[in-house]
Amino acid sequence: MRNEVHLNQLAIAFMEPGGNCSSAELAAEMAERLNAKGDYFLRTATWNEATVLRISVIAYGTDMAIVDRLARDMIEAWNEMRATVYGESGTDLNSASQA
Repeated sequence: MRNEVHLNQLAIAFMEPGGNCSSAELAAEMAERLNAKGDYFLRTATWNEATVLRISVIAYGTDMAIVDRLARDMIEAWNEMRATVYGESGTDLNSASQA
C-alpha cells in the first residue's frame, strides 16, 4: 500500500501525588534528564491545556530495542526524580511494575 500512515507521536502527562511539583515541571525535568543521555531529542508540548512530554518516532531505524531502552531510561529518570522529592520513601516504578 502506498502512503500508509502510522501513528508516530506519543504524549505522556506526569502527575505527582501531593502536589510538590506541577505536571509542567515534571515533563520538563523528564525531557531534560532523557536528553542529557544524548540518545534522545525530546520536547514538551501542550495538549488539552496540560504540559506533556512529546515523543516523536521519525527515524526509519527505530526498533523495539530502542523503544525498550527509552522505557527503561524513563523509569530510571522517574525513580531518580521521585527520590529527589521524597527521599527513600518514593515509589520505585521498577518494583511496582513487577508486583
